[in-house]
Amino acid sequence: MISARFRIELPPSLWIAELSRAFPKTTFRLLSGYQIDGRALELGEVLGESPAEAAEAIRTHPEIVSYELLESDSGRALTKYETTQTDLYGFVETAGLTIEFPVDVERGWYTFDLTGTRAELDELQEVLDCAPLSYELD
Repeated sequence: MISARFRIELPPSLWIAELSRAFPKTTFRLLSGYQIDGRALELGEVLGESPAEAAEAIRTHPEIVSYELLESDSGRALTKYETTQTDLYGFVETAGLTIEFPVDVERGWYTFDLTGTRAELDELQEVLDCAPLSYELD
């Protein structure tokens, strides 16, 4: 098995890409999530400067249909929310691999780790090579 770290540029139309660019000194970390009935239920963490402000931006974003602030302090906010944007889960299904949490989003890019066979990772790289978005493989 091979472990790899991917960084993929997010489409600007995604709410998390929009917020991560609006808060460039903040990490939006997806700790856990799953897709159900065309929505994604996620447990997320906001780390960095002004986490309360960034968490409020999540709560008020039109793509967020439910939101709960679980915990907050000066450098971190823990949130649970539901969104109508499920692109990450569609990507994972297309790739046929399991994403390892956490998934970090910073400045319009998301970073995640995958473990798979050489053939599985080569196949994912082929999919990414055909996609219109930039990516990096570590």
